[in-house]
Amino acid sequence: MTAPSESKPASPILLVLAAGLSSRYGSPKQLAGIGPGGETLLEYAVFDALRAGFDRVVIIAQPAFRPALEQRLERAPCPVIICEQPADGLPPGRRKPWGTAHAVLAAEASLPHPFAVINSDDFYGQKAYQLLGDFLRTDPHEPTPVFALVGYRLRDTLSDVGGVGRAVCRHLNQRLTTIAEVTEVRETTSGITGRGEDGEALRLTGEETISMNAWGFTPALFPLLKRRFDAFRSEHGRDIDAEFRLSTEVNGLVRAGEAAVEILPTTGTWTGMTHAGDHARVQAFMAEQVAAGRYPPSLF
Repeated sequence: MTAPSESKPASPILLVLAAGLSSRYGSPKQLAGIGPGGETLLEYAVFDALRAGFDRVVIIAQPAFRPALEQRLERAPCPVIICEQPADGLPPGRRKPWGTAHAVLAAEASLPHPFAVINSDDFYGQKAYQLLGDFLRTDPHEPTPVFALVGYRLRDTLSDVGGVGRAVCRHLNQRLTTIAEVTEVRETTSGITGRGEDGEALRLTGEETISMNAWGFTPALFPLLKRRFDAFRSEHGRDIDAEFRLSTEVNGLVRAGEAAVEILPTTGTWTGMTHAGDHARVQAFMAEQVAAGRYPPSLF
């Protein structure tokens, strides 16, 4: 009698957060042409994820972007699902949805298997998708849900044209202990500076491990996030500026012992766009990648 074969783990899903307003950039970064044929960073993300074994893509986008995204990805060799982040229940005067953690909740019905979360306006490098894909195809066999985060070096993620926001991570034995949002991070003549969550001025070494919002989750995340969103709405439901941020909420889960996060360090190249002045630099970077043969001149 032949022994039963072990079931093959489900291929991971890529969730792309593409509903941002791009207020500092000045136009929709999600649709900005970067590659030699006008390819967007989102298209390069899909290409890299498919090479790493992901088998479908879910995109959270504004309704106005749906036609353009569908057109750009119609030839992608995988299912592509475009979801909207609900704007109902917002207080008067608030234009934007509740934040990145709420965006992930909005995609729950399309995420029955382990999934990665990325930003649409960041280039993470092929290695990041390989790390996330390998992690999501394994089961850590721990009583507490274990998620993952690709960790970059702060110095490698700065902009030449203005301050940026970064999530600085502390960890022990590659397990996340805390994550804190730092804004206005920039290189100055006296070193790298930023501002903490309470507005205090910070000096940074540049060697800090940071999150660029490249996460690996299982569906066990959803009930945890729902409870935290209920508490968030009770406290901030009338606030026109409050953000239900993914990094903040995962930090809360870790500190409460409700989840663990494995840091997946990478020396791979990251690049992205915060300010309009970043466009030319990122475009030149992708031209170099194509010229070096790391990407084809036409993706799909």
